[in-house]
Amino acid sequence: MYQSNSEESTGMVSCQGIPSGARRVLLRVSVTDIPGCRQKRFHTLGNEFSLCQLKRPIRDEPRLSGYDHPHIPGEFDSEQPLKRWFIYDFNVEGPLTNEQTWSLPHDVYLASRQSKNWVFVPKND
Repeated sequence: MYQSNSEESTGMVSCQGIPSGARRVLLRVSVTDIPGCRQKRFHTLGNEFSLCQLKRPIRDEPRLSGYDHPHIPGEFDSEQPLKRWFIYDFNVEGPLTNEQTWSLPHDVYLASRQSKNWVFVPKND
């Protein structure tokens, strides 16, 4: 489990980096856990994950050097505590074909906020 402010003795560790190559990340979260403007939830969540795991802000504007592409789920801006999958393609250089998408490493996390801290629990196993 990855948490931004924690101690190793509790079984939780500080955010750890993931490899920097292109990858798809799926985050399952209650939309009302994401603070701030409802219309920017996809950016807020992606940025928190990117800061924690990639050690850099999200780059969700296309550029030649690569960017992070968010896939925005329906009802992401709901006032109800709906659970949704937020999907991000990190470190890509443009739109991906189906073959390219399936060839990317995929990481799956459950995400939640506890107080003001994000917790990302890996579920790849």
